[in-house]
Amino acid sequence: MKLILPISLVSLASLVLPSTVQAQDGSTGHARVYYIANNLEGAVPEKPIREVTEPLVATEPSVGRIDINTAERHQTMTGVGAAFSEIGTLAVATLPADRQQALLHALFKPMDGAGFSFCRLPVGSSDFATSAYSYAETPDDYEMKNFSLARDEKSIIPVVLAARVVNPDLQLFASPWSPPGWMKESGKMDGGGGKIKESNRLRDEDLIYKAYALYFEKYLTGYLKHGIPIARLCPQNEMDCNPGYPGCVMEPAQTIKLVTEYLAPRFKASNVATEIWPGTFRESPKAPWATECMKNEAFRAAATGLGIQYYNGHLIEALAKDYPGLRFMHTEADCQNGKNTAQQARRRMGEMLGNFNSGCENYAYWNMLLDEKQKSGWGWAQNSLVTIDRVTHEIRYNPDYQPVCLVSRFVRPGDVRVTAAFHNANGIKFSTPVAAFGNARGETVILAQNQSDAPVVLDLIMNGTPGKLLLPANADCAAVFPAPGGDKNSKTSPADAL
Repeated sequence: MKLILPISLVSLASLVLPSTVQAQDGSTGHARVYYIANNLEGAVPEKPIREVTEPLVATEPSVGRIDINTAERHQTMTGVGAAFSEIGTLAVATLPADRQQALLHALFKPMDGAGFSFCRLPVGSSDFATSAYSYAETPDDYEMKNFSLARDEKSIIPVVLAARVVNPDLQLFASPWSPPGWMKESGKMDGGGGKIKESNRLRDEDLIYKAYALYFEKYLTGYLKHGIPIARLCPQNEMDCNPGYPGCVMEPAQTIKLVTEYLAPRFKASNVATEIWPGTFRESPKAPWATECMKNEAFRAAATGLGIQYYNGHLIEALAKDYPGLRFMHTEADCQNGKNTAQQARRRMGEMLGNFNSGCENYAYWNMLLDEKQKSGWGWAQNSLVTIDRVTHEIRYNPDYQPVCLVSRFVRPGDVRVTAAFHNANGIKFSTPVAAFGNARGETVILAQNQSDAPVVLDLIMNGTPGKLLLPANADCAAVFPAPGGDKNSKTSPADAL
C-alpha cells in the first residue's frame, strides 16, 4: 500500500512524495486539487466542487501517463456556458426573488458560483419554447415595421439581464431555429419532417434575403437596446436538419449566399459589431456542409469562425489543417433524454475535453434550465443543468451540472489550451481523456477523470519533469499547478472561494 498526496509534480529522486517538492528550476511542484463526485444520482449540491485536503491511498501501479508541454499553445478560450430557453426562463420567473438570486449566483458568479461566461440564445423559438414564434409575425413585412421582441421581454431578456448583473462579463452567441414562417416555402416555422421536406427552407428570393438580414439586424440592435450585446451570430441551427419543431434546411449554396451577399454587407453598412459564425454545422460524411462552404473565398472572408455541434472529429481536423487559423465554436452538447442520470453526467467530461482538444474555444451545454416537466414545447424530454418546480419552487441541480460547473470554474476566458496527451499503460495514445490550460496567473490547470471506485495513479511528465498524479475515486478533477516560483497558497485563483 502506497500513501500518495493528492497530485504532485516531483523529480524521480523524490518518490517519497512530500507535501511540496522542488523541481530542477527551483519552483514548487505541488498542486492544489479540486474535484466533483461523478457518481451522484438525483439532486447534486449547488456548490459541488471540493478540494482534496487529506492524503489519498492508491493500491495499484500507474495506469498510464500524461505528458504536458506548456510551450505548445493552441486556442484561446472564450469560456463555458449553456443555452437559455423560453421554457427555462419562464420557470425562473415563477421563483421568489431570493431564490432567483441564489440560482443566478450559483450559475454565473465567477469567484463563487459556476461562473458561466459564454452562453447561447435562441433567435425566436427553439424547440424549448412553449410554441413556435418569431419577431416578425406579419406576412410580407419586408421592412420589419411590426418587428417585436415582446415575447422575449417576458421571458428570456429579464433573466439574461439579471445574469449579467451577477457576471457583467458574460458573453453571448445566438442562432435561429427557423426564419419567420412567411419567409419559408412551407409558410410555417415548424412541422417539418417527411411531409414538407422539400419546402422547409428559406425562399430563394432577393426580397426575402434582404428582409431576413434586416430581421437579424433588428434582433441584435433590439437586444443591445435592452443592455444585452450579442457577440456572435450563427445564421441557422442544424441547417442539415428537417425537424417537426422549428427548423430550416439551408444547404451550402444558400448559406454562402445569405452570409456573403446579405448578412455581411448589411452588418458592415449598419455598423453591427456582432461577428458572423456560420453554423451550427453537424459536420459528417453525409453532410460535410462546413467543408463545402469553406471552399468559397467570400464565405471565408465573411466568417469569423465556424459554429459546430455533434461533429465528426476527423472532418474538423481536416478543416483546421486546410485552413490554418480557422476558429471553432462549440454550439450544443448532447441533449440526452431527460433522465438526468449520473452515468450520463460521467460522459460530459469526455465530451468537453474532446471538444477542447479538437480545437473548440468553448463548451456550450444545451438546456441550462427547464421546468418540472423536463420537456420541449413539442413533447420530448431532454436533460438540463437545473430543474425548477414552478409549484413548489424547488430548485434541483442535476448531475450534469457538476462537471460543467467544474470545467467552467477552471477554464476561463483568455486561458490558452496547451498540449496534453494521455497514454494508457500499454503505451497507446489517446487524445481526449485529459486537457490542460495555461492562464494569466502563470498557472497550469490539468483536467482529468477517474471513473473507478478507487484512486488511480498516473505518471505525469510536465515540461520534461517526471512526477506522479493521483485521481480520487469516482471524480472529475482539476489540478492547479502554480506558476514557476509561485505560491501554491496564493489566493488569486478562481478556486479560492471554494
